[in-house]
Amino acid sequence: MTGHPRTKRWVVALTFLMAGPLAAWNMLSWPTRLSYPGEIVQVEGMRLAEMQHLRQGIAVYAPATPERFDAMIYGPLYYLFGAQLINPAKPAYLPLRLLCLFATLGCAVGVALLAFWLSRSYFAAALAPLLFLSYGFVSLHGVSARSDMMSAFLIYAGFLVAYRFRVGSRLLWAAPIMLVGLFYKQQFVAAPVGVFIFLVLGRRYRLAAQFAGLMALGGLSLLALFQYVIFARQDFFLHFVNYNLVPFTWNRFGNGTLLWAVVFGVPSLLGLEFVRRHPDKLVLSYLASAVPLALFSLGKEGSGTNYFLELTLILAPLVAGLVAESTGDRTRAVEVVCLVGVCLFIGARLGSLVPQPEDFARDRAVQGYLRQNFAAGVPATSMFTGDLVRAGLETPISDLYQYTWLACKGEIPTHELLGQFEKRRFGVILLGVDLYDEKDAHRSNEICMTESLHQTILQGYQLATILEMPWPEQADHPTRMFVWVPRRQSEVSGLPATQ
Repeated sequence: MTGHPRTKRWVVALTFLMAGPLAAWNMLSWPTRLSYPGEIVQVEGMRLAEMQHLRQGIAVYAPATPERFDAMIYGPLYYLFGAQLINPAKPAYLPLRLLCLFATLGCAVGVALLAFWLSRSYFAAALAPLLFLSYGFVSLHGVSARSDMMSAFLIYAGFLVAYRFRVGSRLLWAAPIMLVGLFYKQQFVAAPVGVFIFLVLGRRYRLAAQFAGLMALGGLSLLALFQYVIFARQDFFLHFVNYNLVPFTWNRFGNGTLLWAVVFGVPSLLGLEFVRRHPDKLVLSYLASAVPLALFSLGKEGSGTNYFLELTLILAPLVAGLVAESTGDRTRAVEVVCLVGVCLFIGARLGSLVPQPEDFARDRAVQGYLRQNFAAGVPATSMFTGDLVRAGLETPISDLYQYTWLACKGEIPTHELLGQFEKRRFGVILLGVDLYDEKDAHRSNEICMTESLHQTILQGYQLATILEMPWPEQADHPTRMFVWVPRRQSEVSGLPATQ
């Protein structure tokens, strides 16, 4: 890092004063998030229920039936490892969150290492993990019970191996690491795509074919292992592939693109500027893959800020390297530091909500209500599966969201879904929408609430109470939990569909 000593000092001081407190603020929220007994990211509860079922010996990869459905849409390694960490009698999120925290710290070390390799600057190596940890959604997903961060960590570790040995054939060592990451969660594919593009652009066709062959052969071998050996007589492939094919909507794609432009537009330009000044085809290939793949993924129903994790991992070292390089030019340093400051301010607010004391109190109230009013083992269903599992209720359909969308797609016969509610099989249904409000009942990004399902629930169930929802991660989400219980048979006969 060359340049005027005074310029160096104020650039270093100012960037650390911006990124340091934001990263520290996020990290200080970790103990609260780790200790919070409820869900800090919605799908935590669904995955916890599936791990509990796996630990109990239930055939979780069996095809969906009217009686039972476990989505199991993430990688099998996530479920197999997580099932060994939880206590099936008293399932809790803490062990899974601690594992995720380990992966987050691993990612922070990884971006520091890549930043140093790219810039040969200790300042950049120190700044890169601060930039990474400054994003609110990184901390949100970084201490959750989800699979995203561990998968991203493994994929990124594979990329670092490829980068370190990019000159020779030892680059192929990256393939098995990336495969482990993809079988933890089959989402972050930009790194292997980027490595393949890099080899093709470098006209290293033989090595490109070997890398692609290792990824393909290894992936098919693992698919066969899980399909025919580990989960024999089930249908692993159906869950791993087909059940992940949820609808793509241009509306969600447009909203995701807008979010990317606001949060990552400037960092992407800064990253490209660094690569322009320091040409690196492997890094450029990774970045060129990460941006469109993240945007396309955001068009899926149920997508969220977790799809930005891989993009953050590649941009943090690039931006850190550009900041370190700018210390040699005062005018340029002012421009870069100001742009980075704006990016950090926006990124720090995305997903930055932390459970408050009232969330702990609301969670206790929900658990108290469920335990007092429903016997252990009563079949129940909800988008908030974790609340049911922790209360000792049975969740034969662990992922109501996925189940309804599969029914809407025709993967599951609609009459099978409706039949569960017509028979009033569930002793309690928890929903975040008011079924008496037509607009609210069909709100986007919730379960696929067809009008037939809407009316079937209204005919067979009645509203028992409304609870305050302890859901700290999305301020714009409904703050009430509607508790529906079965009507008596005499009430069902001749009952109008709405009230």
